[in-house]
Amino acid sequence: MASAYNEIRSWAAKELKYWEQATLERIVASGQLTAQDLSQLVVYFLEDVGLAPRPLTRPKLTFPEPSAGPAASVPCRLVRIFDLKDVNALPSGQEIAFCATLLS
Repeated sequence: MASAYNEIRSWAAKELKYWEQATLERIVASGQLTAQDLSQLVVYFLEDVGLAPRPLTRPKLTFPEPSAGPAASVPCRLVRIFDLKDVNALPSGQEIAFCATLLS
């Protein structure tokens, strides 16, 4: 998991705009975005696209390690994919269910 996270961190630093990096950092840090986060991210977006003046310095992004709480150690399983739209030749609303007994 750590190597995948490091790959994402490296990609974000090279490819994403500041507001996108800040969004990813906040999601990794807390798993959610608050109303206050969204307000600040909108400001960063406006600065990045030139609709608001950009300050000389911005907070340094640190990309903290993802939390390793109880949820991180619980395995997850893909049971179904549903409400598909515009996926290859599958009709809209298609559901793909996976057999749980074969996955065990």
